[in-house]
Amino acid sequence: MIRTAVPADAEALVALAAETFPLATTPGTDPADIEAFISANLSRGAFDGYLADPDRILLVDEVDGRLIGYTMLVLGEPYDADVRDAVAAFAGQVAVAELSKCYVRASAHGTGLAVALVTAS
Repeated sequence: MIRTAVPADAEALVALAAETFPLATTPGTDPADIEAFISANLSRGAFDGYLADPDRILLVDEVDGRLIGYTMLVLGEPYDADVRDAVAAFAGQVAVAELSKCYVRASAHGTGLAVALVTAS
Protein backbone atom coordinates (compact mmCIF):
# COMPACT_ATOMS: atom_id res chain seq x y z
CA MET A 1 0.00 0.00 0.00
CA ILE A 2 1.50 3.34 -1.06
CA ARG A 3 0.95 6.12 1.45
CA THR A 4 2.48 9.35 2.71
CA ALA A 5 5.26 8.73 5.22
CA VAL A 6 4.78 9.96 8.78
CA PRO A 7 7.31 10.74 11.53
CA ALA A 8 6.80 7.28 13.04
CA ASP A 9 8.29 5.84 9.82
CA ALA A 10 11.68 7.50 10.36
CA GLU A 11 13.52 4.50 11.81
CA ALA A 12 12.14 2.13 9.16
CA LEU A 13 13.11 4.63 6.45
CA VAL A 14 16.68 4.77 7.82
CA ALA A 15 16.93 0.97 7.59
CA LEU A 16 15.34 0.91 4.13
CA ALA A 17 17.65 3.64 2.84
CA ALA A 18 20.74 1.91 4.22
CA GLU A 19 19.71 -1.28 2.43
CA THR A 20 18.66 0.26 -0.89
CA PHE A 21 21.07 3.15 -1.48
CA PRO A 22 24.06 0.85 -2.15
CA LEU A 23 22.00 -0.89 -4.86
CA ALA A 24 21.91 2.37 -6.82
CA THR A 25 25.61 3.17 -6.69
CA THR A 26 28.01 2.61 -9.55
CA PRO A 27 29.85 -0.71 -9.44
CA GLY A 28 33.22 -0.19 -7.84
CA THR A 29 32.06 2.68 -5.63
CA ASP A 30 34.21 2.76 -2.53
CA PRO A 31 32.20 1.30 0.37
CA ALA A 32 33.57 4.08 2.60
CA ASP A 33 32.00 6.66 0.25
CA ILE A 34 28.67 4.83 0.40
CA GLU A 35 28.78 4.75 4.20
CA ALA A 36 29.70 8.45 4.33
CA PHE A 37 26.74 9.36 2.13
CA ILE A 38 24.38 7.24 4.21
CA SER A 39 25.66 8.80 7.42
CA ALA A 40 25.33 12.34 6.09
CA ASN A 41 22.07 12.07 4.13
CA LEU A 42 20.14 8.99 5.22
CA SER A 43 20.55 9.05 9.01
CA ARG A 44 17.79 9.23 11.60
CA GLY A 45 18.40 12.95 11.97
CA ALA A 46 18.23 13.45 8.21
CA PHE A 47 14.92 11.57 7.91
CA ASP A 48 13.47 13.38 10.92
CA GLY A 49 14.28 16.61 9.08
CA TYR A 50 12.90 15.39 5.75
CA LEU A 51 9.64 14.28 7.37
CA ALA A 52 9.24 17.62 9.17
CA ASP A 53 10.04 19.72 6.08
CA PRO A 54 6.84 21.06 4.47
CA ASP A 55 8.70 21.25 1.13
CA ARG A 56 9.34 17.50 1.05
CA ILE A 57 6.88 14.71 0.36
CA LEU A 58 7.90 11.16 1.16
CA LEU A 59 5.78 8.28 -0.08
CA VAL A 60 6.32 4.74 1.11
CA ASP A 61 5.08 1.35 0.02
CA GLU A 62 4.28 -0.88 2.95
CA VAL A 63 3.50 -4.59 2.84
CA ASP A 64 2.50 -6.40 6.04
CA GLY A 65 3.87 -3.56 8.16
CA ARG A 66 7.27 -3.52 6.43
CA LEU A 67 8.46 -0.67 4.20
CA ILE A 68 9.43 -1.99 0.77
CA GLY A 69 10.23 1.23 -1.09
CA TYR A 70 10.05 5.00 -0.95
CA THR A 71 10.24 8.18 -2.96
CA MET A 72 11.06 11.72 -1.89
CA LEU A 73 9.87 14.83 -3.68
CA VAL A 74 11.47 18.19 -2.99
CA LEU A 75 9.20 21.13 -3.79
CA GLY A 76 10.31 24.59 -4.81
CA GLU A 77 13.40 26.13 -6.36
CA PRO A 78 15.81 23.44 -7.62
CA TYR A 79 19.14 23.24 -5.79
CA ASP A 80 21.07 22.22 -8.89
CA ALA A 81 22.11 25.23 -11.00
CA ASP A 82 21.65 23.40 -14.32
CA VAL A 83 18.14 22.30 -13.39
CA ARG A 84 17.33 25.79 -12.13
CA ASP A 85 18.46 27.23 -15.48
CA ALA A 86 16.43 24.66 -17.42
CA VAL A 87 13.19 25.49 -15.63
CA ALA A 88 13.79 29.25 -15.56
CA ALA A 89 12.05 29.58 -18.93
CA PHE A 90 8.85 28.37 -17.26
CA ALA A 91 9.08 30.70 -14.25
CA GLY A 92 5.63 31.39 -12.87
CA GLN A 93 4.03 28.89 -15.24
CA VAL A 94 4.70 25.58 -13.53
CA ALA A 95 5.22 24.23 -10.05
CA VAL A 96 8.57 22.57 -9.58
CA ALA A 97 9.12 19.29 -7.78
CA GLU A 98 12.32 17.26 -7.88
CA LEU A 99 12.11 13.49 -7.57
CA SER A 100 15.06 13.25 -5.22
CA LYS A 101 14.87 9.59 -4.28
CA CYS A 102 13.21 6.42 -5.54
CA TYR A 103 14.40 3.20 -3.95
CA VAL A 104 12.93 -0.26 -3.52
CA ARG A 105 14.26 -3.36 -1.80
CA ALA A 106 16.05 -5.83 -4.09
CA SER A 107 13.29 -8.35 -3.42
CA ALA A 108 10.83 -5.95 -5.10
CA HIS A 109 12.91 -5.30 -8.22
CA GLY A 110 10.98 -6.21 -11.34
CA THR A 111 7.60 -6.10 -9.62
CA GLY A 112 6.50 -2.70 -10.90
CA LEU A 113 6.77 -1.11 -7.46
CA ALA A 114 9.16 1.63 -8.62
CA VAL A 115 6.74 2.53 -11.42
CA ALA A 116 3.86 2.63 -8.93
CA LEU A 117 5.85 4.85 -6.54
CA VAL A 118 6.86 7.26 -9.31
CA THR A 119 3.29 7.37 -10.61
CA ALA A 120 1.99 8.13 -7.13
CA SER A 121 4.69 10.76 -6.67
